[in-house]
Amino acid sequence: MQSPGRELVRSFDGLTNAQQGANNFGTVEPPDQGLCVGNGYVIETVNVALRVYDTQGRALSPTIPMSQFLGYPRDGTTFQTDPSCYYDSDSNRWFHVVMTLGIDQTTFGFTTPVLMEVGVSQTGNPLGGWLYYTIPTQNDGTDGTPDFDCTPPPCFGDFPHFTVDHNGFYLSANEFSTDESSYGGVEIYAVSKQQLIAGSQHPNIVQFGQFDNPSGDIAYTVWPALTPSGQGQAVYFVSTPGCDACPGDHRLIVWALPNTSTLASLHPDLRLMSSVVEVMPFTYSGTVEQRPGPVPLADCINDTTAPTPTGPGCWRYWLLNEPAHNEVESRLDVVGDINQVFFANGRLWTAQNTTLDVAGDQKTGIAWYIIQPSIKAGALNAVVEHEGQFGVAHNNLIFPTAAVTNTGHGVLSFTLVGEDYYPSAAYAPLSGSGVGDVRVAASGLGPVDGFTGYNSLSEPARQRFGDYGAAVAANGSIWFASEYIGQTCTLNEYLMDTKPSPIGTCHGTRRGFGNWYTRVSRVDPAKLD
Repeated sequence: MQSPGRELVRSFDGLTNAQQGANNFGTVEPPDQGLCVGNGYVIETVNVALRVYDTQGRALSPTIPMSQFLGYPRDGTTFQTDPSCYYDSDSNRWFHVVMTLGIDQTTFGFTTPVLMEVGVSQTGNPLGGWLYYTIPTQNDGTDGTPDFDCTPPPCFGDFPHFTVDHNGFYLSANEFSTDESSYGGVEIYAVSKQQLIAGSQHPNIVQFGQFDNPSGDIAYTVWPALTPSGQGQAVYFVSTPGCDACPGDHRLIVWALPNTSTLASLHPDLRLMSSVVEVMPFTYSGTVEQRPGPVPLADCINDTTAPTPTGPGCWRYWLLNEPAHNEVESRLDVVGDINQVFFANGRLWTAQNTTLDVAGDQKTGIAWYIIQPSIKAGALNAVVEHEGQFGVAHNNLIFPTAAVTNTGHGVLSFTLVGEDYYPSAAYAPLSGSGVGDVRVAASGLGPVDGFTGYNSLSEPARQRFGDYGAAVAANGSIWFASEYIGQTCTLNEYLMDTKPSPIGTCHGTRRGFGNWYTRVSRVDPAKLD
């Protein structure tokens, strides 16, 4: 561990659960993170809200509900989630993607429409006008989609992420049935960027669906590489062979879409290629412990004496039936898939969580990779140039995200949590020579205390603290956004805000059902020690 130095140019609180909940329908977990930077602006998009800042961290917009951004009525008939964004310097445009699902007003389950919402700014100013496109992803034979026989129908594209190059926009998503009981594979959509920017009503879209890994296993989380303008001869993706429920592996798969210049033509000619690379064995991490601290939502559920309008017991504010009163501080959920992929200096940079032996203890750490891809004679070849694994004694590093400048200097960002740290925004230098010491951009002030971690509110309990972070290179700097906890309060403070505020706001620092924060930081790699 090392204290941050002059390389940490800026760090400020981004969107919080309190801000999101005040502008939308209650609390949404986990805080799925999107961040994009360029042209003097910073956009952070998290779950069902977004906000625009300048590069000093000053807010230039209010917290904007995602439904409002997309033009939907705020009536609970649709639900947006899994946002991401990117500033494309090649076109001086901002791109934004979020998934929209219809809400059945009788069962409150997911139903049609099932869409990927693609937003494209009309200028380099994200506060100006946007063009919006919808890509139907129900894949049940309607609206021009193929019928992939999701059971029960319709399908939906989970965990969407995208990239752009000079020619196109490329989106990847995991296809599930709407009740998530069945998995159908990965869907990749390639769209003409020029036609999106021009406002074409029917831009060219090439879809690749339900394809297998080279090993024969069904593909999962094929993450597109962020590709700065003018780099590479193809668009690349990276994945693991399996899914986050699998025990682990020793392989990664690199994917490529060459010939993207044909996307704007009448008959685009794209072919999805793949190559398997051997890496150090990795294992999926499961859950991680938090440093003990005040968890007033859990204490509220366990409480039987606090006076309420309907009788003694804080639990009555949230539950109709009395619970078991046995909630404890939750462990945090961790996924083992590949996280954000970055293409810079002719190489793919990425990372994932893995279980490690750190100072004699089993902890969750990070496996990182630098991979050089090439396409020769119609075949994709990929070579691991450098890789490694690292952790912090008595603590865990979760949801790693890589971003690298064109010179090959960058940062791995992540959340640091464990025996010594409440969930904190942290990072480590990354270059071709390896990874430097872990540094803390913002220390957490308390444990995660959200509804998904408690059996009384989310059966079975699975404390969702994120699915992914975000990082980007802009003008020689690395910007990253991480989940952390920027508040703390006791049950007594939690109970104080009954009027005029809702219960559990702890003086406006959280919502009753959750307390996540995000932290936006900027690092100058040239100043790294």
